[in-house]
Amino acid sequence: MKIKVALNKKLIGQERAERTASKRARRKGRSISSQPTVALCYKRLYFNKLLGLAARPPFQPKKINYTLFYDPVMGQGGLTDCIPAYEEREVDESQIVRERYTLDDYEMQKDNIIEKNILRSYLLKRPELKYIGREEVYLPYWVFTYAPDVQILVNAATGRINI
Repeated sequence: MKIKVALNKKLIGQERAERTASKRARRKGRSISSQPTVALCYKRLYFNKLLGLAARPPFQPKKINYTLFYDPVMGQGGLTDCIPAYEEREVDESQIVRERYTLDDYEMQKDNIIEKNILRSYLLKRPELKYIGREEVYLPYWVFTYAPDVQILVNAATGRINI
């Protein structure tokens, strides 16, 4: 299966990711007596580009580009600077992290994400938002499975953790 994988010059090593994951699991009160199974997997993120047109009569409207992201594994979204650079890569389907949420869930949350991240900074006149397009980009993650019910994802580029 060909997917768009975010380009990262240097990924964190498996040992460092495992230390980080085990510390977080202990802090959360989870028992991790056994050795985890480890895999480098890819998690899909949706990036939506929006163009904001802020009216400034008698001048031309100010154009502001926004990029929203949505994580279908965690069911959360927000605002980011840009879509990460990516390359197309052949990946086995078993390396893709299973999603809990769908695009329909995102469509239901999209207005709330826009309100919380973009429109809250405009008190009087809000900009008109135009949808430009959507990109799907996969980010590399180390997946540690300690027991049948304990799975920890560590971002292979930044070291941030998702439980």
